[in-house]
Amino acid sequence: MKRTNDGQYTTKSAYRAQFYGTYRRFKTDIIWRTRAVNKCKLFAYILIQNKILTADNLEGRGWPHDDACALCHGPLETCYHLCLACPFAEAVWSHITSSEHFTEIDATQQANFNTLADWWDHSLRLIPKERKRAFNGLAIYTVWNLWKERNRRIF
Repeated sequence: MKRTNDGQYTTKSAYRAQFYGTYRRFKTDIIWRTRAVNKCKLFAYILIQNKILTADNLEGRGWPHDDACALCHGPLETCYHLCLACPFAEAVWSHITSSEHFTEIDATQQANFNTLADWWDHSLRLIPKERKRAFNGLAIYTVWNLWKERNRRIF
């Protein structure tokens, strides 16, 4: 890993080296520039980094958790499953994309991606430029409400 362009050591280069690979490379400005409530934007950022406390992350920490998804009682809950691959989430996305006229997004194809960030990047490539900001806001509020529904069912 390069220190800096001129090869010099700096504090910034040390921090980059320390945290290299711990955060997902994703254009986070699409989250921060969206017209959404700040707590929802922060949640979306943490979600993209795969850091929210879903069952897989709780399992990794050795904390108590349910193995099944709270929404569909299916496989181990992950960020990706909760927001895209869960049948409940697929139904929500299908309804929202059709009612908001985002016909470019096919809810049945969401299970073909490895991460939520991959799906989001792919979806943005399909949407016309003038509607991208609206889609980002819609995506943020949708994943936020899926998370809230999951928590409502658990707690």
